[in-house]
This record gives sequence, structure tokens and C-alpha cells, in this order.
Amino acid sequence: YKIDEGVYPAGDVRLGQIGLKVAKSAYGTGMASNTHNLLYCRVAADGPDKFALIAGSKSGSVFVYRSQSGSIEKRTAWYSNFDSSANCQAAGINQIDGSDRDFFNLFGAWRPYAG
Repeated sequence: YKIDEGVYPAGDVRLGQIGLKVAKSAYGTGMASNTHNLLYCRVAADGPDKFALIAGSKSGSVFVYRSQSGSIEKRTAWYSNFDSSANCQAAGINQIDGSDRDFFNLFGAWRPYAG
């Protein structure tokens, strides 16, 4: 997507265009009273140039992928168990407002773009 568009996708429509397939059975309960277990952090709804994915696995580990470095960090817990913005900030994505992230799983329901 970034090669064709020059930016990473953001929002339901663009995320739906990339054909992502999430292995839903690999994800465990998440942050914020188990309402989110796969968080896509980015800045600028119209054209993010970097992103981070934060995922809670069934094993209880939390994995953080950062696009800028290509690194994956394995953690024992979310940075914040209550605040998705704080998780994004800790992953290096400086949030401008509350719309600078997408949830692949929201309140226990997978979003259509999760595949």
C-alpha cells in the first residue's frame, strides 16, 4: 500500500483495501478491560508515514512492531492497561488526537478489515 500510495493506510476504508488476514485465534484478551487486543497506532488520518502495531497474544505476551525500525519487541504487559493513546505514545507514535489509531478488535468484535 505504501509503495503505491506513498503513505500507510488509515481508517476502515483504507485498511479494508490492503487485504489483511489476522490470525484471530492467536490473540488473547487485551487492554482496557479486555476491549482491544490489536492496536494500530499512526499519525495523520490522511497519510501516516510510520506506524506501530501492538498485539496481545493468547500467551499473555504483548508484541510491539515499529515500522521505522522493523523491530519487534516482546513485552510482558501493555504499556498502559487503560489508555490506547498512552500505548501508542510509548511505541513511538506521537498521538495528535484520539483518532490517530485504529482497533482491529473493538470491544471484543473483530473489525471487517481484520480479514
